[in-house]
Amino acid sequence: MDQIQPGKEKRIDKINFFFALLLLLTFGIVNKSNAQNKMWEAPKSADNLKNPLAGNTEILKNAKVLYINYCAPCHGTKGKGDGPAAAALNPKPANHTSAMVQSHSDGALYWMMTQGHNPMPAYKTILSEKQRWELVEFIRSLAANKPKEKPAKDNKTTIVKEKSKKVNVTDKTEPAKDKSTALEAKKDTTNIKAGADSSNIKAGTDSSNTEANNLVAQESSTVVDSSLLDNTLEEEVAHIKPGDSHLMVAGLLTFGYVSNKTTVTYNGSSTVSKTNNIGDADHFEFSPMFLWRHGKNFLMEFEPSFSADGLGVNWAAVSYYATPGLIVRGGYLVLPFGAYSKRLAAGWINKLASDPEGVPDATDFAVEAEGGLQAGTMKWSYDFALSNGMQLQPDGTTQFVGISDNNKNKTFTGRIGWLPLSNSSLELGASIMTGKVGDAGLKIEHASANLYALDLNLIENLQLFQINIKGQYSEAKLDHADYINPVDSSTYSFDNHTKTGYIMAAVRPMFSQNKVVKNFEIAARYGNYTSPANSLWGTKDNSLALSLNYWINWRTVARFSYEEIKGTNSVGANLGGNPGEVTKSNSMYLQFCIEL
Repeated sequence: MDQIQPGKEKRIDKINFFFALLLLLTFGIVNKSNAQNKMWEAPKSADNLKNPLAGNTEILKNAKVLYINYCAPCHGTKGKGDGPAAAALNPKPANHTSAMVQSHSDGALYWMMTQGHNPMPAYKTILSEKQRWELVEFIRSLAANKPKEKPAKDNKTTIVKEKSKKVNVTDKTEPAKDKSTALEAKKDTTNIKAGADSSNIKAGTDSSNTEANNLVAQESSTVVDSSLLDNTLEEEVAHIKPGDSHLMVAGLLTFGYVSNKTTVTYNGSSTVSKTNNIGDADHFEFSPMFLWRHGKNFLMEFEPSFSADGLGVNWAAVSYYATPGLIVRGGYLVLPFGAYSKRLAAGWINKLASDPEGVPDATDFAVEAEGGLQAGTMKWSYDFALSNGMQLQPDGTTQFVGISDNNKNKTFTGRIGWLPLSNSSLELGASIMTGKVGDAGLKIEHASANLYALDLNLIENLQLFQINIKGQYSEAKLDHADYINPVDSSTYSFDNHTKTGYIMAAVRPMFSQNKVVKNFEIAARYGNYTSPANSLWGTKDNSLALSLNYWINWRTVARFSYEEIKGTNSVGANLGGNPGEVTKSNSMYLQFCIEL
């Protein structure tokens, strides 16, 4: 497994304090969640608001796009309150075609979407006044019993009516026939979820993306990660792939320039090495993704990947959407340990140029059950998998991807997510991975590995800014075993215990009126890694990364990043190591990342 393999990225162990402090700071936010009122009405004064777009059918085309982006996940593409997230909501989304909704004045509808009401977000900081009035007009166009137009009396009238038809989106191509299409087209790794990079799509990991298999339990909410805002990819597929065509081809590309300077200091002497690369092995990837929907309930996913390391497969699986709160999946999967690998590892979701060092990244042949449920104003998500499992190597590392299990004992991996706020802006997660790792027939046959993780994701809108905070801490413990010393082939042992974690914060002025300024984002991350002392990969490291991002659109980003990693070697002299050796690595990146 990556966090305990030699030569992989690293961390140090004081993350416990920082993660605990962050939990204390964010715990008080839970009290922001208020109980839902049974009835919600706009004040009488709202009826006095005048609709500047009343009767303007020419804006309906743009209004339909807004409606699909912001309203359809809950209210459905036809406005009947049957969107893919509706099953998990309490109260249920309103039926915009109903007489009750249509009886409200334009001003009342405008006031409601401006102010918001749990679980519907307040759009006053998300959409402009004009966009909100456009949505009012589109809701009017959804009326269930609109009076039919009278026959044209002359050619002039007929021409007017024909022109009207050309701009009325209700006369255009019908939307997808089943409301599950958007959910079924989700990538594993795309979790578009509220409060998770609502990340939550998984793309290139994640999708993450893009973290959205948990969309049922994590509906569109007040706070949506800036990198995933306006995500309509799946909705577009539902509309531009009509009839029997269910194939979708997407993709991920990360490309750029990296310059590195590494200084190694030992016993008072130092050596310096420098490199610069265009598209190096760690920072270049092209991964086309193929999604094929078979009927309403089956989704097949396959993502090959080409990088400087060669051609590989990120994942290949088939998913069955059993119920609104349950997805059953099988194949070659990203296991649900922590939040980063499955949701955030894609270059266009990650806020920085590199992945956090040492974060566990397990992909294996497995079966999986994933979903979510509503609990009052709170939400819960779950993700459990049973895989062939970890396999202990002679040097003490573990690896995944066993086509056949080395000991006939499976590995269990599970994550529980808790979204305590009604707007889903905060998510706390806990993960476990456990299983036997020794080869059958050897003394270490019954040796086990146990991994634990906590993760946090917080998205908040503050005036003009969106604040995005993420963190993860994990530990891996393996039972005692004897290993082979590569120096003299003798056996030796060590405490095989690894700790790793990171905390990241990003700030974006996405609600600024300046069209250029609103697309910039500043991000920073601090990481720690401690691998077992007296192992072949023993080290104590910390890292600091900074990045300036410019979002060309919601899934395309250009960035300049700087990262410093400082590590102290703890490989024993008996293994040929240099205990106390200090390695300092400084890297600069120019990157372009896109989800196609």
